[in-house]
Amino acid sequence: MRLFALLCSLGVWAGLWTTGALATAPAPQADIEKSFQVTLDPGERSISGTLVLRLPEDSEGEPLTFTLASGLNLERAEQAEEPLEWEETGSGRYRLEAPAPQSPITLSWSGQLPAQLPGGGYWSEDNLWLPGQLAWYPRLDTSAPFAADIEVSTPDSIETVVSGHWLGTASQDNQRQSRFAHPQARQLSLSAGRWQAATRDIAGDGTESVTLRTLFPERLSAGFADTYLDAAERALLLFQQRLGPYPYSSFTMAASSRPIGFAFAGFTLLGEQVIALPFIPHTSLPHELMHGWWGTAIQATPGQGNWSEALTTYLADYAMAAQKGEEGALRQRWLTDLNALPEADHLALQDFGYQRQPQDRLIGYQHGAMLFNMLEAQIGTSAFDSALRQLIDQHRFGQANWQAIQDAFEDTSGQALGGFFDAWVAQPGRPTLGMDTPRLEETPEGYRVTFNLSQTARKHDRHDDEERRWPLRLPVDIHYAQGETDRTWLSLETASERFTLDTRERPTRMVIDPDYQVLRQLPNAPETLRELSLATETRWLRLGAFQELPLPRGATELDSLPDDLTTTPLWVIGTPDEIAKWWDDQGLETQAQPPAEQPQDAPDGTLWRQPGTQLGIISAPTPQAAMRLVRGLRHWGSASYVVLNDGDTQRGTWESEPALQHTF
Repeated sequence: MRLFALLCSLGVWAGLWTTGALATAPAPQADIEKSFQVTLDPGERSISGTLVLRLPEDSEGEPLTFTLASGLNLERAEQAEEPLEWEETGSGRYRLEAPAPQSPITLSWSGQLPAQLPGGGYWSEDNLWLPGQLAWYPRLDTSAPFAADIEVSTPDSIETVVSGHWLGTASQDNQRQSRFAHPQARQLSLSAGRWQAATRDIAGDGTESVTLRTLFPERLSAGFADTYLDAAERALLLFQQRLGPYPYSSFTMAASSRPIGFAFAGFTLLGEQVIALPFIPHTSLPHELMHGWWGTAIQATPGQGNWSEALTTYLADYAMAAQKGEEGALRQRWLTDLNALPEADHLALQDFGYQRQPQDRLIGYQHGAMLFNMLEAQIGTSAFDSALRQLIDQHRFGQANWQAIQDAFEDTSGQALGGFFDAWVAQPGRPTLGMDTPRLEETPEGYRVTFNLSQTARKHDRHDDEERRWPLRLPVDIHYAQGETDRTWLSLETASERFTLDTRERPTRMVIDPDYQVLRQLPNAPETLRELSLATETRWLRLGAFQELPLPRGATELDSLPDDLTTTPLWVIGTPDEIAKWWDDQGLETQAQPPAEQPQDAPDGTLWRQPGTQLGIISAPTPQAAMRLVRGLRHWGSASYVVLNDGDTQRGTWESEPALQHTF
């Protein structure tokens, strides 16, 4: 019996359950079907469950092998009410002797799990997360997808979320039962907590409704449930206009007691400490919602590159910036961030998997998002959006690789895109553009501008720099004295090419890629904090009162002062007086002065990158302010300076002119 037929047969529950409608678009059929009944006792860290497993009818009766996490034990295995013989072949490894595929197999298991779990999972009395890769249920030794129907029973004070569709929750006899379904899963993640639930049904344009749900602790639910429901509703409606129906009938936003932010099929886990941050509902939340399409409903084929973060960043983060008219500033920030990558860390986009190192994320997220921005500009929005919907139709609840992505965009655009994808996906790095001094001459029809454009690869040891070229489609703006501007587009696919532009009026200025549409190394990019954070040779020096202040994880203390303080990546941390004395003792040039909104007042703390050097300075009057600045470094990498005043954070970049331009 297939999953949705099975769910329809459970209509007797309708009087008890608050249900959400399943998406009506047909889902691919999974050959394996699993029905779970799971009981959790968070206080005891105990779990017990029963799995009814239906194998494909054409199974050949081979032994069935599976895994259970440490602390869990198989208690019973039967088929057609008859016990099945099984053996434990290793720690947590089980083997059933050749069950017949015609009848369901029932497996029962129970046990206790530790507080800290593999894969980042955890279990406390108030909050737990069981990652999909953790065998908290019998995990078969097959990568084949399965249809799942899950019922979770907990004490009445505990809410639950599991991968897939949320079908409803009911309470009876001090117990809470929650039901979920997934049409084609490869693994299931579960989270539960002492949460309050808030829900909202969102009717789509011509689609079934989607139930939005927050699961927050009481103190957060009162203050932020409506904020998150509002933000999720706005983002969902915006995304569905472009992509069609959300793949799941529900989207749950659940709080985690740990500082994490992950997306799963139909839900996201957000750390409690970040939920109250004002920017999260407008940045991280839409990103996790977009993963409902890319990364969960369609997964990146293992071992063939993770494209989902790039597409999610472009369709969520970039789209939200565009809503505020800030897409140009975001592109510039992405390129500035990529400029900060150490030369040894330029991997190809196809080699980005699920790395969590900051330098890898810059490639997988920013470089990848810029690729899709360039692709949309090249083939047009209509063909671009048609390709997105084709990907959803062809690969929903399946997997896709970079070749499948390329195929979809070629199908809808009618363009051969092999050169584009080879350059920007398979090839590491980005080009540096060069322009010689343009020549301006008067002609009978007006004026003529002649100039050379060139592209070169950034030098780093691991790659053949002489052979790398990129297909560049470059916007060029010509400015005139009356304030008018003409835009034209140039194609550069070789190392160097000469161009001629004719104008009717005398131009005053010419700018190549003025609004940062193209992946490239920026000339004269702003000096930012990220360069110090990414450099492996960066050291830390704690002065005076802050010599015992905790440093970030992985930070290395300076052994001795280098000969040249301006060229060695170094963070110096101290009070304002200590910083001033150290500065004078080293004979350094005048300190930069980050602009303050309230210059008459001493700031609560300041950090900055000294222009023209590799020095980073953290100046704070108290250890508390210093630690706030240290902790914030991972979020402020795109800035050149940060100033704290009365709890507010002011940040910015030193003035620079990264544009490739010429004034006539």
